[in-house]
Amino acid sequence: MTMQADPAELIGARVVGVEGEDVGPIEQVFAEDQSGMAAWVRVRTGIFGNKNRFIPMARVQRSKRGVKVAYTKQQIKDGPELAADGHLSPEQVTELAIYYGLIGAATWPQVTPPSDEIQAAVPQQRPSPTPTSANTR
Repeated sequence: MTMQADPAELIGARVVGVEGEDVGPIEQVFAEDQSGMAAWVRVRTGIFGNKNRFIPMARVQRSKRGVKVAYTKQQIKDGPELAADGHLSPEQVTELAIYYGLIGAATWPQVTPPSDEIQAAVPQQRPSPTPTSANTR
């Protein structure tokens, strides 16, 4: 389920991982360019809170402790380290969507075409083998 929320209400909320672990506070909310809907949150992680990671708003739910996400704390900590000044570029969105497995998901809006480097990172589907006729002797 995707949570519909006013981005201002999310700032400071604690992020709780899928296993109930505390991830960190939401520092910033990023909206999808075309719809204006909250699409990503930037959360502060790390022992000293000095790492910033992005989490998709897809499948986020409110909880008593803050917002619960569909990812473990370790998955979030291992995510791409990106610098964003109030806006995520199409390339950054694509990189995050690839990392979180959202490319091709019905829950994620289309983004502008990614750079060749990011496009090369997307696994290509292999065609199904065609059955061959039995060998005749």
